[in-house]
Amino acid sequence: MNVLVLESGGGAGIATIEILKMNNNDIKIIAADCDKFAGGLYLAHEGVVLPHISNPLYTGALIRLCETKNISAIMPTFEWGFDLVRKLELPFLTDLESAILCKDKLQFAQRARSAGLDVPLTVPLRDAHLTPPFFVKPRYGAGSRGIGIVRKKEDATYFLNSGINYVAQELLHGQHYSVDVLVHQKKFITAVPRANIRVRSGEPVTVRIEKNEIIMGCAKQVTERLGIKSTFNLEGFLDAGTFFINEINVRFGSGIIFPYLAGVNFPAYLLGFKTNIKFRAGVFTTISRGLELK
Repeated sequence: MNVLVLESGGGAGIATIEILKMNNNDIKIIAADCDKFAGGLYLAHEGVVLPHISNPLYTGALIRLCETKNISAIMPTFEWGFDLVRKLELPFLTDLESAILCKDKLQFAQRARSAGLDVPLTVPLRDAHLTPPFFVKPRYGAGSRGIGIVRKKEDATYFLNSGINYVAQELLHGQHYSVDVLVHQKKFITAVPRANIRVRSGEPVTVRIEKNEIIMGCAKQVTERLGIKSTFNLEGFLDAGTFFINEINVRFGSGIIFPYLAGVNFPAYLLGFKTNIKFRAGVFTTISRGLELK
């Protein structure tokens, strides 16, 4: 089986390659990225440099790559270009329609609230009548870039004049969790909640994984009520017994290595390999290729 990992320089891409190499010797991993120095290109069995997603040559190059390399599956590691590739008849393991919905932070929040999910009030910043402090983030952002907190009304001017389309959101409180949600063949399988203990350069390096029934139940509700058909990463805050959803990204999270260390092998499961889920809670780190601390 030939498997393609896009955006292979990111945390999700690199972790996916490492997991596949550790467990499945009959898989050939082809990594692709627009940056010739992307780490995944050198970790995979073969690396291919593609045009940037904004380049008109991108889709043609992607199609040719899949045809010439006989790609059987494209892993859900990429962040951009869902609109561009959704009409391509390629073996994506990503629910592209849901990915497009969730990429738009305003549209996602409106859809989630209408589905009865616990999400904070989210409105365009220019129309915001929220009382400070409140949270702001780019409507189409990624990787926590450009986020901030408006602590007094005058602070909003900076974001309004930035040239970026911002949304304003009620400030959430409580313990932050990132939840990797395993969905296969349109069915919820399990969810792995993790709280960051150590973060380095924006990437989690040590986390606490918990079998939290409230959060796992919320992940199942999200899957069913929003009709998400593929694995996704859920961000939110647990406060007074309620899990409030901040946002969803329909792809592997950058910390996808941690569910693997905790006994849930997302990549292998999605590729149809026989794998038993032996979910165990604990504290895990990626230092020295993954150690359970306790």
